Amino acid sequence: MKMLCGTLAVTMLTGVGLAQISGQEIVDRVEAHYRSLPGCSVTLKLDFEFEEGNPMAAMLGEMNQTAHGVVIMPNVFAFWSDPKPDGMGMGMPAPRVISDGKTMTSAIPEMQIYEVADAPASFAATLRPDGEEQMMPTSAWQLVPGAEIVLELMSDASKNTKPADEAGEKPVRPGLLKSLASAEYKGKAGEDLDTHHVFLVTETDPFGAESQLEVHVAAAGKPWVIAVRPIPSEQEMEMFGGMTMTMRLTKWAVAKELPAVAKIDIGEDWTKVDDLMDQLMNSGPGGNPFGEDEPFVEPPAPPTSGGALGKGDAAANFTLASLGGGEFTLADHLGKVVVVDFWATWCPPCVAGLPVVSAVTKELESKGVVFIAVDLDEPAAKVQSFMDKKNWDFPVALDPGGKTATAYGVTGIPHSLVIDKKGVIRHVHIGFGGPEQFEAQLRKELNALIDE
Repeated sequence: MKMLCGTLAVTMLTGVGLAQISGQEIVDRVEAHYRSLPGCSVTLKLDFEFEEGNPMAAMLGEMNQTAHGVVIMPNVFAFWSDPKPDGMGMGMPAPRVISDGKTMTSAIPEMQIYEVADAPASFAATLRPDGEEQMMPTSAWQLVPGAEIVLELMSDASKNTKPADEAGEKPVRPGLLKSLASAEYKGKAGEDLDTHHVFLVTETDPFGAESQLEVHVAAAGKPWVIAVRPIPSEQEMEMFGGMTMTMRLTKWAVAKELPAVAKIDIGEDWTKVDDLMDQLMNSGPGGNPFGEDEPFVEPPAPPTSGGALGKGDAAANFTLASLGGGEFTLADHLGKVVVVDFWATWCPPCVAGLPVVSAVTKELESKGVVFIAVDLDEPAAKVQSFMDKKNWDFPVALDPGGKTATAYGVTGIPHSLVIDKKGVIRHVHIGFGGPEQFEAQLRKELNALIDE
């Protein structure tokens, strides 16, 4: 949740005794509260908000989600999302996960697939099973917005607080409570029962990049963490048109056992898989990892108003630094068919679709097809590490600040352009409809343009 959010205007409240409280005292109260819990339940709501006229509103507004979580010490938990009548937005599934302390069952009900594995020994092991930072989701619970926050809070409250060298284990990334301990206390905001403390948390990823979060803690009643809001950079604000994202945690309650509603009802016709995330990301029933097995239909091209480039427009030239050195300039490839794919390492549909684009374009390279994957605003070291782990070797260009993506009207990724020999955008693909359908469609389009 590093990207996309707005800055909260904090109104400081004063009063007898209230002005004297320190941020560390509040953090101590929060930590003591979570340490006292045998378990807890919570409702999780991911809210996207948009400035008027933001072109992303129609697409990402559907990603507003409500989910539920119950966690019980030391390793019992369940998370599930409320499915929407028309799906989860952008084709994403609604996972369900339950760990009874011995086994962990994960399922994607709409795909009728499930996985059974040994339960993690603790919440810390659930968060980082190998003790290292993960770039991509490896378990279905990670697809439930807010689940990581809840597990981090309860993981901090566990007894596993020994340093890594004493415990004989790899270090685990600090959780939210540990981050709050060094956060900047901004004061109180809101009124009456909505009054909350505001902390500014600065986090550093393994590649040295910093990000900031606002963490809100209830000031009335028990000190529950009630919201987490990422603060975007100026570049991100410009790129995403002032879109903000807030993870809200409501209806907190003490829990001692999993409720009946957390149970996963596995049907007789469901398929048990060895690796549910691999099945979701790469294949899925009928070859479509994000929905039913339907014929691939090219989405409509984005509007060309306001300077955004779409189907039928002349592709704007750009020069970007290439990953590993050198530069990529679009104009250098006039006379060839060029496929430009905007993506990022944190985007699951991008990661599912890129191998398809790479394979098809490499097969047709000798016939004059060029492929460039344009990464949106990520450090080169992070992208290179991700490429190495995936054993990918296709060319990548880096788009710092997303300026090239903005020029092309990219409002969501993956976003692929097929540009003909004359430099005209002939096809636009937004999202990923499954490997078999997309491969057939892309191959058909490229061969037709090669023959022109």
